[in-house]
Amino acid sequence: MKKVGIMVMAVAMAAAGARAAAADVLYGCSNDVTGKVRRLQVNIPPGCHSTETLRTWDQYGPQEERGFTECHVEIFAASCDANTFAVLDTSCAAGFATGASAIWMSPFGGADNGNFYFWARSGNLWTTISYNNTAAQHTFDVQLQCCS
Repeated sequence: MKKVGIMVMAVAMAAAGARAAAADVLYGCSNDVTGKVRRLQVNIPPGCHSTETLRTWDQYGPQEERGFTECHVEIFAASCDANTFAVLDTSCAAGFATGASAIWMSPFGGADNGNFYFWARSGNLWTTISYNNTAAQHTFDVQLQCCS
């Protein structure tokens, strides 16, 4: 079964068999100068550098306590030639990218043209690689979850 797109969230709350009774705790290393968060993990504290502070928050409670005061989506359009890969590097114009997703827009929104692969890169940069398994060039949108 082919998938239209693969949603990859850096702040993933999903784990098979997640506990219903207890809230998952999110951990991340926050840069002491920029405040940018990296190495987000669920229920396991990461090792932070000496220039970072370990932060924790859970899926409940005020948004400010989770480390972000505002989140929005930024959309980037691209195209992919027939039977090949396309690489798109994106970053948030405002805020810090905490997750990414993509969808094929042609020949119609949500078309099943091939897979998407995502990598959270250094800083605010996310790389999306699409594979178009059709005989024609098609367009896709990448959506970044941008939080500050």
